[in-house]
Amino acid sequence: FTQQQVMELEKRFDKNRYLNAQDRDQLAQALCLTSTQVKIWFQNHRYKTKKQAKEREKLDAKQYRKDHPHHHPHHPAVANTG
Repeated sequence: FTQQQVMELEKRFDKNRYLNAQDRDQLAQALCLTSTQVKIWFQNHRYKTKKQAKEREKLDAKQYRKDHPHHHPHHPAVANTG
């Protein structure tokens, strides 16, 4: 893919993560790509953005634990009655 093609694909992806067959064909034609290339690019890009979001969640949780070391929502504090 050329830089221009990727820019256009990303722009379209930002508007809509899924394309119907007609939109896909039109986009493919406009970018001198096949409909299949556009379809696969969108599939891969959905997977990639999903994976990145998961990684970000993991990092956010890690950062939260770092910022709140005594806050353990899954391990309630046991009252010391000794």
